[in-house]
Amino acid sequence: MLVEHRQSPVPFGVSGRRLYQEIHDETVPVLHQDVAAVAEFRLVVVALPVELRFRIGRGLVGVGAAGSAFTLLATAGTTFTSSITIAVTQPSGTSLVSGNVARASSAKIDLGRLPSTGTYTLKISPAIIDSGSVDLLLIPEKTETLTVGAPPVSVQLAAAQHGAFTFSGAAGELRNLALSSLLVTPTGIFLSVLKPDGGTLTSRTASSSTTWQLPQLPLAGTYTIKVKPPMTSAASFGLQVTAR
Repeated sequence: MLVEHRQSPVPFGVSGRRLYQEIHDETVPVLHQDVAAVAEFRLVVVALPVELRFRIGRGLVGVGAAGSAFTLLATAGTTFTSSITIAVTQPSGTSLVSGNVARASSAKIDLGRLPSTGTYTLKISPAIIDSGSVDLLLIPEKTETLTVGAPPVSVQLAAAQHGAFTFSGAAGELRNLALSSLLVTPTGIFLSVLKPDGGTLTSRTASSSTTWQLPQLPLAGTYTIKVKPPMTSAASFGLQVTAR
């Protein structure tokens, strides 16, 4: 196996740098790196599937342990003649998620909340005997705690990034959720509110600023507002929870 580094390898957790590799046969390099921030890297696929492995470590602060959520932004190069498939497997070897990326385009793959700590594997497979480069951006979910009745929190989500915003509630309380100053293209952003037990309280798609009367809170605990922009879009908006 020939692995050529065009620059010195750096940990995936160092934001703003890129690790270049060229893989020239079916031998799979095992890359054990802690993911502590946005992880950015490129693989060059020549004819055969390629695997890349990233390790989610317990010692990381804020991201990395079981329960952390990520999205994967994948961009396939122009030299591919067909689409590629990216499959992600869990440390146990079972499938987590997979998605397709058309040639010369980008796609978002939602990894969701990782079920366990350990090494996850990304397998990149051309649809046919093919070659080209694949840019991969592993993006942690943006998180923040909202205080009921406080001014709106200004949120910026990067391309393909999701958000999770929590607030505390007691059974029987009534709350409003306000979305303001929404900027996203194409229009439409999906919001869901999860109960403390993980079930869905309510959900909707918003295309402009709006105030949303939430159903009566059924449980005491921490509620989570999940925000997912369309496709690979970035988004900015204000988010506020108030009593009613």
